[in-house]
Amino acid sequence: MKETSDMAHRRIYGTPSHTTRIKRHFFPAIYSGTRGFTLIEILLAFFIFSIVAATVFGSYRSVFSSAETVLQVVSDDETGLSCMHRMVLDLTSIVFSLPPLYRANMVNNEPDLYRLLGERESIGDRDFSSIRFASLAYVPMGGSPVEAVSKIRYFVEAAGPNGFVLKRSDDAYPFFKDFSPETAYVICDRVRSLTMTFFDEKGAAFDRWDSDSPDFGRLTPRAVLIRLEVGNKAAFRRFETRVAFPLFRDRIAQ
Repeated sequence: MKETSDMAHRRIYGTPSHTTRIKRHFFPAIYSGTRGFTLIEILLAFFIFSIVAATVFGSYRSVFSSAETVLQVVSDDETGLSCMHRMVLDLTSIVFSLPPLYRANMVNNEPDLYRLLGERESIGDRDFSSIRFASLAYVPMGGSPVEAVSKIRYFVEAAGPNGFVLKRSDDAYPFFKDFSPETAYVICDRVRSLTMTFFDEKGAAFDRWDSDSPDFGRLTPRAVLIRLEVGNKAAFRRFETRVAFPLFRDRIAQ
């Protein structure tokens, strides 16, 4: 075997040549018996890392998305329960005109100030119930509830392209002849549906009611069933309650 200069230097001086030491200093991976990563190995490592990162990120995203959904459902629960509680308080404090006062109003052709009117109103391609009545559960704006007769109305309005809100108006006596929208405020948002079913003394159900109409015998309903849905198509909460009125007016012969 032909002797190289480095081998000769080692034989004479017992140490590597100066050139060999420089190469080992600047290229340790080559002369130390080790090697670096190839381009394919680096690309493969990045590929594996990207898969792991995507999996972890997807898991975190799923967790946070689920948390947001749960929080929204909880919010819908609180809003729906609060709304139903308010409606029950108003309806159990309802006021009706009773004979002989109501009969005197009929003779004089005077409108009934304490009329209950339940209707179905169309908003776009959707139908919602609305109701207006007189009640002792007056809530002044910015104040605490006080015992005063007021005319209360619940109705649904569109809020945005696909959203609906339930509003409540509260006009204290002396009543306005027409509904005053300035007194209405949102009591429930994200409303999907609101239906009210009225029942007479025989238990017959009606989706509309007019206590001042001869078509209903000028009768007041005995109870009302309220169904409210809050949320969206993917996740919504359904609330239902039946309210029996504490007083009522029987049919009045014409």
